[in-house]
Amino acid sequence: MSPRNNVLKSFRQRGSQNVFYREFAITYAHLPAGYIVGKLLSDKFERRIKSYPLYWFWGLLGSVAPDFDYLYLELFDTRTWDHHYYLTHFPMFWAILLFGSLLWLYSKPKSQSPVFAFMFTLNGFIHMILDSVPNPMYWLAPFSYRGFDVNLLLKKIAPWIVYDYPFWSYSIEALIIVLALNLFLKRGIADTETAKNLRARNSGSSQP
Repeated sequence: MSPRNNVLKSFRQRGSQNVFYREFAITYAHLPAGYIVGKLLSDKFERRIKSYPLYWFWGLLGSVAPDFDYLYLELFDTRTWDHHYYLTHFPMFWAILLFGSLLWLYSKPKSQSPVFAFMFTLNGFIHMILDSVPNPMYWLAPFSYRGFDVNLLLKKIAPWIVYDYPFWSYSIEALIIVLALNLFLKRGIADTETAKNLRARNSGSSQP
């Protein structure tokens, strides 16, 4: 039996309920994480971006794109239990796409399309990192299906965190969401102040 089949067999014996429960919160953090990355990099690509709606569309789409394999899991492969065995959840796959988008980004310094591709693949790769916090991810798949997750690492180097605070990973989810909300609200305040200044300037220039 292949290493992948061994892992699948072990996983099926554990059942799906625990995995979907543990992964439920991480789903909420992916989109906010994509927003944070988009905000941090928007100034860097300011001169190249001609359409900010497209910039945000491709960046945020990349942050949740790996989870589209849920559809295949639910419709056609219900015995697998875990979508992390699909190509769309192989970190090596996203690393290759990210590297390719970087080459395109630097080879076309004035085009906005490479920026969209870079944001899409960067957020897809960050998705892999976030999924590695509470759940095993197969960073060398398809060559090796040995799982790695931060939770297992902490059991070895700081077990008190895992056992005293079993839901520690949810604090990371909450922190990402709070940071994204903070950036979003700051943007709203800044836009409001800008609008007020423009109205004041226009009203002042219209007076005789």
